[in-house]
Amino acid sequence: MTSDLARLKGWEGGIDALIATTTALLTRIEVERGELNLRTVRDYLQRGLLGSTERRGKELHFGYEHILRLAAVRVLLADGWSLAKIAEFLRLSGLSDIESLLPSPKSDALAKLDRMRRESSPHARDVVASSAPVSAAQRVARASALNLELREAMRRLGLPEGAPPVEDLTLVAIAPWFQILIQRDRLPDLTLEDAEELGRAVTASLTHLITRTGYRK
Repeated sequence: MTSDLARLKGWEGGIDALIATTTALLTRIEVERGELNLRTVRDYLQRGLLGSTERRGKELHFGYEHILRLAAVRVLLADGWSLAKIAEFLRLSGLSDIESLLPSPKSDALAKLDRMRRESSPHARDVVASSAPVSAAQRVARASALNLELREAMRRLGLPEGAPPVEDLTLVAIAPWFQILIQRDRLPDLTLEDAEELGRAVTASLTHLITRTGYRK
């Protein structure tokens, strides 16, 4: 964690103080995304980007996590993310992920080196970009994209949204070409009568398949 973030641990204040403190932090880490004002922050609050808040009297009260989330929104907007994608990122991220997303303040020497790299040839810029380590933001962004893709795929299949169900199954190979899957937690409760009923159900199902048009030669 940067010393800037460490100093903000335990911070508390109202919305005006939140804006002023976050603006100062963004200036230190050299993130430019236009003026951060009251109207913009209220919009972020309405979208749920800053997380839950509490009221003290008539005023909203904010803490360290709100500064962190607000700064992260501005960093990701500056990187070209949409607000919808940022919301998904924040939903999937823990506090440490968001902390690691914020760049450390650069010394004058590092800032000068950075400018030299950006002003160099396109090939040099590509080399710098390709050698950069994968950031926490990139890792969570990939997880976010995969999560959205999974939800969309399950919606198209008519399945409930969320992770696909996972079951602990036992495979019984009656023959090399005929196998049965049984939920493992049901095995201890099976009786001989259950086995006979299941056998009759399998016989009836196979008979139905055999007699259907297209299955018989």
